[in-house]
Amino acid sequence: MMRKVRLKTAEGRSAFARKFAERTQNPLPDWLLSTVDVIGFKDGDDLIGGYLVKAQAPFRYIDMIPAPNRDTPHVRLFLSDGEAVELICMWLDHGRMTPFRRTRIYLDAVFTAMGYRRRWVLAGSVSERVASLHKNGFRHMVYCGPTTFPGQPYGEIYAARPYELILNFPRAFLGDMISRARKRRRGRRRILDQK
Repeated sequence: MMRKVRLKTAEGRSAFARKFAERTQNPLPDWLLSTVDVIGFKDGDDLIGGYLVKAQAPFRYIDMIPAPNRDTPHVRLFLSDGEAVELICMWLDHGRMTPFRRTRIYLDAVFTAMGYRRRWVLAGSVSERVASLHKNGFRHMVYCGPTTFPGQPYGEIYAARPYELILNFPRAFLGDMISRARKRRRGRRRILDQK
Protein backbone atom coordinates (compact mmCIF):
# COMPACT_ATOMS: atom_id res chain seq x y z
CA MET A 1 0.00 0.00 0.00
CA MET A 2 1.31 3.43 -0.96
CA ARG A 3 1.83 5.96 1.82
CA LYS A 4 2.85 9.62 1.91
CA VAL A 5 6.00 10.64 3.80
CA ARG A 6 7.66 13.98 4.48
CA LEU A 7 11.37 13.55 3.86
CA LYS A 8 13.07 15.71 6.48
CA THR A 9 16.40 13.94 6.96
CA ALA A 10 19.47 14.41 4.76
CA GLU A 11 19.24 10.73 3.83
CA GLY A 12 15.59 11.02 2.75
CA ARG A 13 16.23 14.17 0.73
CA SER A 14 19.23 12.55 -0.96
CA ALA A 15 17.09 9.55 -1.89
CA PHE A 16 14.55 11.91 -3.47
CA ALA A 17 17.32 13.70 -5.41
CA ARG A 18 18.73 10.39 -6.71
CA LYS A 19 15.32 9.20 -7.91
CA PHE A 20 14.67 12.56 -9.58
CA ALA A 21 18.10 12.50 -11.29
CA GLU A 22 17.35 9.05 -12.75
CA ARG A 23 14.42 10.56 -14.67
CA THR A 24 15.61 13.95 -15.88
CA GLN A 25 18.67 15.82 -17.08
CA ASN A 26 17.54 18.93 -15.21
CA PRO A 27 19.62 18.92 -12.04
CA LEU A 28 18.40 19.71 -8.54
CA PRO A 29 20.70 22.41 -7.18
CA ASP A 30 22.00 21.74 -3.66
CA TRP A 31 20.49 25.00 -2.37
CA LEU A 32 17.03 23.92 -3.46
CA LEU A 33 16.67 20.80 -1.31
CA SER A 34 17.41 22.79 1.83
CA THR A 35 14.66 25.36 1.13
CA VAL A 36 11.68 23.15 0.22
CA ASP A 37 9.25 20.68 1.71
CA VAL A 38 10.14 17.27 0.27
CA ILE A 39 7.15 14.97 -0.14
CA GLY A 40 7.63 11.31 -1.04
CA PHE A 41 5.40 8.33 -1.60
CA LYS A 42 6.51 4.87 -0.59
CA ASP A 43 5.39 1.37 -1.40
CA GLY A 44 6.85 -0.63 1.47
CA ASP A 45 10.36 0.79 1.87
CA ASP A 46 10.68 1.87 -1.77
CA LEU A 47 10.31 5.50 -2.80
CA ILE A 48 8.03 5.43 -5.87
CA GLY A 49 7.13 9.10 -6.37
CA GLY A 50 7.34 12.55 -4.96
CA TYR A 51 7.39 16.28 -5.42
CA LEU A 52 8.79 19.44 -3.84
CA VAL A 53 6.88 22.45 -2.51
CA LYS A 54 8.62 25.83 -2.42
CA ALA A 55 6.83 28.72 -0.74
CA GLN A 56 9.50 31.42 -0.67
CA ALA A 57 12.04 33.09 -2.94
CA PRO A 58 14.35 32.29 -4.61
CA PHE A 59 11.90 30.33 -6.76
CA ARG A 60 13.07 27.50 -9.02
CA TYR A 61 10.84 28.73 -11.81
CA ILE A 62 12.59 32.13 -11.81
CA ASP A 63 15.88 30.22 -12.10
CA MET A 64 14.44 28.27 -15.06
CA ILE A 65 13.64 31.44 -17.07
CA PRO A 66 16.54 32.98 -19.04
CA ALA A 67 17.73 36.25 -17.46
CA PRO A 68 16.34 38.68 -20.08
CA ASN A 69 12.81 37.34 -19.51
CA ARG A 70 12.81 37.14 -15.70
CA ASP A 71 12.15 40.65 -14.54
CA THR A 72 9.00 41.48 -16.48
CA PRO A 73 5.76 42.75 -14.93
CA HIS A 74 3.99 39.60 -16.14
CA VAL A 75 6.44 37.19 -14.47
CA ARG A 76 6.57 39.29 -11.29
CA LEU A 77 2.76 39.17 -11.07
CA PHE A 78 2.94 35.40 -10.51
CA LEU A 79 6.32 34.93 -8.85
CA SER A 80 6.32 37.57 -6.13
CA ASP A 81 7.53 36.35 -2.73
CA GLY A 82 4.59 35.86 -0.39
CA GLU A 83 2.16 35.53 -3.31
CA ALA A 84 3.19 32.16 -4.76
CA VAL A 85 3.87 28.54 -3.91
CA GLU A 86 5.58 26.23 -6.40
CA LEU A 87 4.94 22.56 -7.08
CA ILE A 88 8.23 21.41 -8.57
CA CYS A 89 10.33 18.38 -9.45
CA MET A 90 7.51 15.84 -9.45
CA TRP A 91 8.55 12.35 -10.47
CA LEU A 92 6.79 8.98 -10.61
CA ASP A 93 8.13 5.45 -10.90
CA HIS A 94 5.91 4.52 -13.85
CA GLY A 95 6.55 0.81 -13.34
CA ARG A 96 4.96 1.04 -9.89
CA MET A 97 2.12 3.45 -10.77
CA THR A 98 -1.52 2.61 -11.16
CA PRO A 99 -4.05 5.20 -12.35
CA PHE A 100 -5.26 5.50 -8.74
CA ARG A 101 -1.75 6.06 -7.33
CA ARG A 102 -0.89 8.59 -10.01
CA THR A 103 -4.08 10.56 -9.45
CA ARG A 104 -3.60 10.42 -5.69
CA ILE A 105 -0.09 11.91 -5.96
CA TYR A 106 -1.21 14.72 -8.26
CA LEU A 107 -4.21 15.60 -6.13
CA ASP A 108 -2.11 15.43 -2.97
CA ALA A 109 0.31 17.94 -4.53
CA VAL A 110 -2.55 20.29 -5.38
CA PHE A 111 -4.12 20.14 -1.92
CA THR A 112 -0.74 20.46 -0.20
CA ALA A 113 0.06 23.60 -2.20
CA MET A 114 -3.37 25.05 -1.46
CA GLY A 115 -2.66 24.64 2.25
CA TYR A 116 0.00 27.36 2.01
CA ARG A 117 -2.79 29.89 1.31
CA ARG A 118 -0.97 31.80 -1.39
CA ARG A 119 -2.59 33.71 -4.21
CA TRP A 120 -0.94 31.59 -6.92
CA VAL A 121 0.00 27.91 -7.20
CA LEU A 122 2.64 27.36 -9.88
CA ALA A 123 3.73 24.34 -11.87
CA GLY A 124 5.78 23.82 -14.98
CA SER A 125 7.46 21.30 -17.21
CA VAL A 126 9.80 20.72 -20.12
CA SER A 127 7.75 17.64 -21.07
CA GLU A 128 4.97 18.33 -23.58
CA ARG A 129 2.95 15.35 -22.32
CA VAL A 130 3.15 16.47 -18.68
CA ALA A 131 2.39 20.07 -19.63
CA SER A 132 -0.77 19.07 -21.52
CA LEU A 133 -2.15 17.44 -18.35
CA HIS A 134 -1.08 20.27 -16.05
CA LYS A 135 -2.65 22.94 -18.23
CA ASN A 136 -6.09 21.44 -17.64
CA GLY A 137 -5.86 22.91 -14.14
CA PHE A 138 -3.24 25.64 -14.46
CA ARG A 139 -4.78 28.02 -16.99
CA HIS A 140 -2.54 31.13 -16.65
CA MET A 141 0.66 30.99 -18.73
CA VAL A 142 3.57 32.59 -16.87
CA TYR A 143 6.34 31.78 -19.35
CA CYS A 144 6.93 29.60 -22.38
CA GLY A 145 10.19 29.34 -24.27
CA PRO A 146 13.78 28.17 -23.86
CA THR A 147 14.93 27.39 -20.32
CA THR A 148 18.23 27.61 -18.47
CA PHE A 149 18.37 23.81 -18.09
CA PRO A 150 21.16 21.90 -19.89
CA GLY A 151 20.51 22.05 -23.64
CA GLN A 152 18.01 24.91 -23.11
CA PRO A 153 14.90 22.75 -23.69
CA TYR A 154 11.58 24.46 -24.35
CA GLY A 155 9.60 24.74 -21.13
CA GLU A 156 6.38 26.15 -19.79
CA ILE A 157 5.44 27.64 -16.43
CA TYR A 158 1.80 28.10 -15.57
CA ALA A 159 -0.23 29.28 -12.59
CA ALA A 160 -3.66 28.90 -11.04
CA ARG A 161 -5.54 30.38 -8.16
CA PRO A 162 -6.38 27.71 -5.57
CA TYR A 163 -10.12 27.79 -6.32
CA GLU A 164 -9.37 27.26 -10.03
CA LEU A 165 -7.53 24.04 -9.19
CA ILE A 166 -10.48 22.81 -7.14
CA LEU A 167 -12.79 23.47 -10.09
CA ASN A 168 -10.58 22.24 -12.93
CA PHE A 169 -8.39 19.39 -11.74
CA PRO A 170 -10.96 16.74 -10.75
CA ARG A 171 -12.57 16.97 -14.19
CA ALA A 172 -9.15 16.91 -15.89
CA PHE A 173 -8.04 13.81 -14.00
CA LEU A 174 -11.31 12.00 -14.65
CA GLY A 175 -10.90 12.72 -18.36
CA ASP A 176 -7.28 11.57 -18.29
CA MET A 177 -8.18 8.32 -16.48
CA ILE A 178 -10.96 7.58 -19.01
CA SER A 179 -8.58 8.28 -21.91
CA ARG A 180 -5.91 5.97 -20.46
CA ALA A 181 -8.47 3.21 -19.86
CA ARG A 182 -9.62 3.44 -23.49
CA LYS A 183 -6.02 3.22 -24.74
CA ARG A 184 -5.42 0.13 -22.60
CA ARG A 185 -8.60 -1.50 -23.98
CA ARG A 186 -7.56 -0.72 -27.56
CA GLY A 187 -4.11 -2.20 -26.87
CA ARG A 188 -5.65 -5.40 -25.47
CA ARG A 189 -7.99 -5.69 -28.47
CA ARG A 190 -5.03 -5.37 -30.87
CA ILE A 191 -3.19 -8.13 -29.01
CA LEU A 192 -6.27 -10.39 -29.11
CA ASP A 193 -6.86 -9.63 -32.82
CA GLN A 194 -3.26 -10.64 -33.61
CA LYS A 195 -3.65 -14.05 -31.97
